[in-house]
Amino acid sequence: MEVASIITSDKEVVSLFKDFILSYVKLKLQEKENDTMYFSRNPGKELEIYYHYLLNDMIKEFSYNYTPQEINVIKDYFGDVSLFIFDVSFKDEQFFKEMMSDFEMFLNDKNKREVIKHVLLSHPHRGIVGIKASDSF
Repeated sequence: MEVASIITSDKEVVSLFKDFILSYVKLKLQEKENDTMYFSRNPGKELEIYYHYLLNDMIKEFSYNYTPQEINVIKDYFGDVSLFIFDVSFKDEQFFKEMMSDFEMFLNDKNKREVIKHVLLSHPHRGIVGIKASDSF
């Protein structure tokens, strides 16, 4: 499993992502625990996506999951505001890319396109990228 973190300065993104993933027709919720929801692409099949819906502690995350350069990129992008970070674990990078593209379309459909500018993705192989940069994974 790979882990990507969604970083945002807009708390509405947190609830919008939850609404998206729970209604996403390409995934089926298989199990929910205190901090994680597990999804498969087909009922009864192998788990594909783990949505870690509890928000991460930003100070702890920065201290052990980000380089000083990545922290600077994040701080330069958002400025001095509170941030919300949550994780999505995935097995298939192509499917994750597709899912993030579908999330962007979901935001468009909800007339929430403006929140995209309040989102960065910490990708396990590409580093810190904008959500629209999911096209370049």
